[in-house]
Amino acid sequence: MQERRRELTEAAGAAYYDNDLVVSKPDGAPYRRDAMSTAFGQLIRHLEMPHIRFHDAAVIIGLNQNPTRRAAI
Repeated sequence: MQERRRELTEAAGAAYYDNDLVVSKPDGAPYRRDAMSTAFGQLIRHLEMPHIRFHDAAVIIGLNQNPTRRAAI
């Protein structure tokens, strides 16, 4: 997906910043930390999931565990 995004951005004549990020803007640049945190919080509320911090969810998923179960602990 990152490769395709890079190709589309460069085809449009814009610069692409290859920062090897999991989540980035269309040009490869990072999102602001507070914007990611806010968007994640809104997603969690919309899905009616228990509160969990973005960083904790990423770590738990990296450990191949269920973040919703861990949030209830």
